[in-house]
Amino acid sequence: MNEPAAIVEFVFRNESGRIIAGLIRQAGSFDRAEEALQDAFTAALANWQSNGVPDNPAAWITAAAHRKLIDYARRERTRQSKNDELVHYGESSYEAAGVGMTHDAGDRTGVSPFGGDSRTAPDARQAQDSASPHTVRSSSCGAPAGTSFGGSIGAVSHLQ
Repeated sequence: MNEPAAIVEFVFRNESGRIIAGLIRQAGSFDRAEEALQDAFTAALANWQSNGVPDNPAAWITAAAHRKLIDYARRERTRQSKNDELVHYGESSYEAAGVGMTHDAGDRTGVSPFGGDSRTAPDARQAQDSASPHTVRSSSCGAPAGTSFGGSIGAVSHLQ
């Protein structure tokens, strides 16, 4: 049983449960632990072909998987740090340019995503809302405003 693939298979069948349990305890995540273990088995196949099988293959795979978890944590920490820097840089660039980062609660276009004109006075909006549920209020579907479908489209009444 000196063939690396056969030894990897043997370790996988007999030791992977114990190895994954330790990795889950360390990582706190089944997904990360499983990914690290798979990467360790892949590395074992690649490494053992050229360097030979170590004396304790299960320990080698366990150590490789632990190192993979450390690499993942470092990579995530670096990604988060870079993301925070980019967000900070973006905010400071807007401030330097005099552009506010606040969002205006008002609708500048006056177009409501639900049909009608959001700039319409409240009384007119209420009249629009009390119109027939089968009447098209805007031309978003290609029909002229005021077109009535006479109840032939039942899905329209569910949307309102």
